[in-house]
Amino acid sequence: MLALAEREFDVLLTTDRGIPHQQDLSRFNLEVMVLSAKSNRLSDLEPRMEEVGRLIAELDQNR
Repeated sequence: MLALAEREFDVLLTTDRGIPHQQDLSRFNLEVMVLSAKSNRLSDLEPRMEEVGRLIAELDQNR
C-alpha cells in the first residue's frame, strides 16, 4: 500500500496507529500522518483537519 501511495501522493493520512510500528517508513518517499481522535468517524476527525492542513503546508515549504 505504501509503495503504491508514494507513486501518487506526498502525504498519507491514516488513523492506523500501528503503521509506524509495522512498517519501515524510512524506505518510502512519503510522509505518513497518523490522526488521533476519539474514533475514525468524520465528525471526530473533522476538527483535526485545520491542523493537518497547516502541517502539510509546512511540509510543502520545507521541500
